[in-house]
Amino acid sequence: LMLADMTPGAYGISYVIYTWKKTDNLPGGWNSYTSATYKELANAFHAGGFQWLKYSDWICDPTNSADSYWTMLSLMQICPPGKLQSTVKGLKVHYISYWVLDVTHQVQLGGAFSPGLHGLTPAGLVPPNVPAALPFQAELLPDFTWESPKLLNIINWQI
Repeated sequence: LMLADMTPGAYGISYVIYTWKKTDNLPGGWNSYTSATYKELANAFHAGGFQWLKYSDWICDPTNSADSYWTMLSLMQICPPGKLQSTVKGLKVHYISYWVLDVTHQVQLGGAFSPGLHGLTPAGLVPPNVPAALPFQAELLPDFTWESPKLLNIINWQI
């Protein structure tokens, strides 16, 4: 009854699956490719009218809470039987009341809240629309970055 009382609009389904439970060999895992699981999940989401948003987030707008809930439960039917149930870490439906509260694109490098670099950044992670330059000299390397020959090569960084 609670589902019938919820507001229609945009609903999302998010999931987290233990990768090691999919890829580890038997008896502790399915010894399978992760892509097969994601393809099965995508087919189930598309059948429910959901579109991929990012990573393991799927969205349907417009829809209602009951259809979203049943789509979420239909994920248990992916092949092979029991795979989702034995690998899922988290699975939820959520209502998106205001799209303006999703600031993903604004926070990403080049977005409204992050138009420029805030220090040394790996060159391959800097989008073309972000002004950047090679550092003039070896700057203080970022914290929590593993040492490697490429780390010390100035051409791999932009500032």
